[in-house]
Amino acid sequence: MALNFFNHVRRNREKNRSQAFVEFAFILPIFLTLMCGVFDYGFMIGNSMVLAMAAREGANSGARQLILPLQKGLQAAVNVAKPRINLTNSNSGAIITQVITHVTGGTTNFVLVNPSDLDNSCISTGTIYGSPDALKNKSRILGGSVVTNMPWKVSDRNLPVDVTTLDPDNQVMTVMEVFCTNRFVTPIGTLVGVVTPPILYDIALF
Repeated sequence: MALNFFNHVRRNREKNRSQAFVEFAFILPIFLTLMCGVFDYGFMIGNSMVLAMAAREGANSGARQLILPLQKGLQAAVNVAKPRINLTNSNSGAIITQVITHVTGGTTNFVLVNPSDLDNSCISTGTIYGSPDALKNKSRILGGSVVTNMPWKVSDRNLPVDVTTLDPDNQVMTVMEVFCTNRFVTPIGTLVGVVTPPILYDIALF
């Protein structure tokens, strides 16, 4: 009698096990999609934090250098981002660096310096590393158009509204803009890409 009971229980468990496998087969794709989405989104957040730190450290280091502020700031940003992001690699990132020096007499616009133009208030020099392509080339400060080269000396560029002066004279302000292609680490990254930006961006002024 007891043996028949245990046989009955075993047969029921085998049926339930088959049912569980079928249910798990339906749930597994959804579970994997959610898990991969969490991985890709977390990877994007991590890269965004790296860009923020790189931009701030680059601008900070560049503004503190009396000699070669462009090169010093760039190198600081690159060092902070590595090894997670190679900002000077055209396949992954780009850096736009601008150094602005205030001169006596003028407004807060910085333009191409012309000795005959007394309204020029700042001397600005800049450089690009990496590949600021059509997607990366959306500079908020330099106002570049969708071309390969950033035309920061084509027309006037306004400083941020909270920067009313660069005092005292000859003080240097470094603007560091960093870009990075938003890459994914799982096979379903294209699905996540629908709700994530294609280019990660950060900027710092010091």
